[in-house]
Amino acid sequence: MKSDQELTQDNLTKLSSLVTDTVSDCLSNGKKASSSLIERLRTYERTARDADLGAQTVQVIASGRRLLGDRRNLSPR
Repeated sequence: MKSDQELTQDNLTKLSSLVTDTVSDCLSNGKKASSSLIERLRTYERTARDADLGAQTVQVIASGRRLLGDRRNLSPR
């Protein structure tokens, strides 16, 4: 059985992979990011910051937003 820490790390890895895959797909297909995708990434980033999920997770999400053209600064609360 996995420990809570291992489960948390697995989930963070899945979240980072999901964001990376979604952004990569959007960029490779030349699609313009939908406003709902940008808003979801903003929500994920705020949640990751508020839950203290780690700088790497926050950075993956923030970088994905910027690559999709979102320049809004979501400073820490």
